[in-house]
Amino acid sequence: MLNVNAPTAQEWERELDNEWEPQVHLTGQIKEANQRLQNLIDKHSQSILAHHLYIPLPGTYSLELQFKDEKAAREFLDEQ
Repeated sequence: MLNVNAPTAQEWERELDNEWEPQVHLTGQIKEANQRLQNLIDKHSQSILAHHLYIPLPGTYSLELQFKDEKAAREFLDEQ
C-alpha cells in the first residue's frame, strides 16, 4: 500500500488546528498503486501537507492530498 510521509487529514485538523482542503483526489485499484505512484509521492513529499488514504471497496484505494499551494498540486498532477 502507499506510504505518505505527512499528517493525516484528522491530525491536520484536530491536532494541528488547520483546515482540510485537499487539491488532489486519486482513486484506483490497490494492485495498480505501483512503485511509480509511490515514487511520485516521495518526490513531492516536501509539498504535501496532509493526506487521507482509505479503502472504499475491497481491492481499491482513495487518496486525497493537500499541498502547500495550487502550484505544487498542479506539478504533482502534471507528472501523473
